[in-house]
Amino acid sequence: MKNTRKILAGLLALTLSFSMLSACGNNQSNPGGSGTQGNQVNTNPGTVGAASKTFVMSVSENMKSLDPHYQTTIAGKTFTQMYLESLILYDETTGEFFPWLCESYEYSDDGLEWTFHMREGHTFSNGEVLDANDVAYTFERLINDKAGSPIASQYWADLERVELIDNLTVKLVCRVPVANIRVSLVKTYIIPDEAHKEKGDALFYNQECPASGPWILDEWVDGQYISFDKNENYWNKDWFDSYYDRVEIRMVSEPSTAITAHVSGDTYAYIPSNGIDVDMLALYNGTENKTQLFDFLSGSYLYAGMSFKEGSPFNDENFRWAFEYGIDRQGIVDNIIGGGVVPNSEALNMCLGYNPDLEPYTYDPELAKEYLAKSSYNGEPFEIVTNNSINKAEDTALYISECLNSIGMNTTARVVEVAELLSMRAEGNYTVFLVNNMHGCGDIGNDLVLRILNDAHHSYYSGPVYDQLCDMIVAQSMELDVEKRAEIIAEIEKTIRENAAPHSYICQYQTNFAIDYGVTGLEPFSDGTFRFTFVTYDPNSKGNEFPDFSQFINA
Repeated sequence: MKNTRKILAGLLALTLSFSMLSACGNNQSNPGGSGTQGNQVNTNPGTVGAASKTFVMSVSENMKSLDPHYQTTIAGKTFTQMYLESLILYDETTGEFFPWLCESYEYSDDGLEWTFHMREGHTFSNGEVLDANDVAYTFERLINDKAGSPIASQYWADLERVELIDNLTVKLVCRVPVANIRVSLVKTYIIPDEAHKEKGDALFYNQECPASGPWILDEWVDGQYISFDKNENYWNKDWFDSYYDRVEIRMVSEPSTAITAHVSGDTYAYIPSNGIDVDMLALYNGTENKTQLFDFLSGSYLYAGMSFKEGSPFNDENFRWAFEYGIDRQGIVDNIIGGGVVPNSEALNMCLGYNPDLEPYTYDPELAKEYLAKSSYNGEPFEIVTNNSINKAEDTALYISECLNSIGMNTTARVVEVAELLSMRAEGNYTVFLVNNMHGCGDIGNDLVLRILNDAHHSYYSGPVYDQLCDMIVAQSMELDVEKRAEIIAEIEKTIRENAAPHSYICQYQTNFAIDYGVTGLEPFSDGTFRFTFVTYDPNSKGNEFPDFSQFINA
């Protein structure tokens, strides 16, 4: 137990800052799911988009940084993959990982050493060779910047060293086996070593970074737009060559403005981070011959984080059960959010370790009153706090507050800025908060460390159950056998559920986005990002078709 706790403590310490940023700073109805197209509301393809060689779209979120290793927003993560690529990719339609920048890779029996063999003939857009030297340089940067880089702290806390074998071969050596290392590899973009040595981090902010992806970063005007030009030297151009010569993404915070621009033909797509509010969908009436609306269950969910500090009512298990049965989750889905489901566990149905045997919490106010009566709670007031990045945050928090007050609790609801809630969580200055989370690549390994135990939120959760969870979380993080790991994750979920701790799942979001007919290659991910790296136009397409990665899978 001592050793596992030590390992876990190291993971938590290195991931603290990113955890708080990602859970608070992202919107709730993030596109994701299995990578399927969902329900296409409009079914008559038109021809809008064919006239221009510039693809123009609107998003709701601004990009905070151009540095690929300092991305904390959905926009930043989405746009980065336009011009930089990773060693491997994940196909959400198949659930498989496959080599991308590398030609192949293998790992040692103990899971500590991962060796990557690069493809010959790779170049960046400036003609610089892309080989193992760039890979080694990238990971050395992450090793040396774990305190500052959210990518390093979240994904590479256990990376010990990098070994450059030759120009086409590089080895990553980890301190302990990292079962979900492929997720980390997908999220880590390789930077050009020579260009970065010459210009330093100014390379990214001067917008001069050579591209390895199909697009070259052209211009970024903070809060307004980001644009990309086609990379004529893209290494995989024989497979992918977009109809478009240019991509322009506008940051538009006001939904009605973005929708009006789309309906009028000024843009070809609208993809807000939190989905299109159901109250706004009527603005698309009459566009059936131009626009397709995708509606699907995402990989994003809302949860309540509990405090276990001295004096908190959540230290009482009976109180926690009262809290769980006292919230009308289905009411939130039906009356406030406008779609979604009540999840039964941390691992959603598209995730490794999903436990179908767990039943979602039902709304049972009478049972909640019985648990509350058995608890030590005496009507002490407490606050339900959330942040303004959540769509309909105030309505949701007030609804939950009303539910809990109706069973005998004494609650109020408050919506604050993201920064304020981050500070409250970092200091442990809360009783219960509402934030979003999302799953990437169908793997919840990082979330088990960062969210389930809530240590990154200074929850002060402790005791025998916590110790048991610590052991299981460390075990799953180092279990390379996928089936065995899934079993451990399912058991973790069961343990959490049986003890009503340490946080509560509220709802899994349904989301949507709108694009013109003929536009293809816009692929939603379960972590809330979009891969429109391969966006193009096909006049014969009757929907948003995703790129076919079959030739690369198991290459």
